[in-house]
Amino acid sequence: MIVGDLIYLCPNGFEDQGEYMGLVLRKKELGSGRRGSTTLYDVLLTDTNELVTISDIYFTMRKV
Repeated sequence: MIVGDLIYLCPNGFEDQGEYMGLVLRKKELGSGRRGSTTLYDVLLTDTNELVTISDIYFTMRKV
């Protein structure tokens, strides 16, 4: 994912809760990459106009 992508979000383990749509506003990679790393995304949700920070560990994301 890159900044400006329109994405679908689905919480891992809670697929029955539905999917959300959002716009990626910022991306930040954390960790050294040796033992593993994660990426944080600031996403503007289209349904509620809220800005949320999510991790690729807890959400499945795909481009629209």
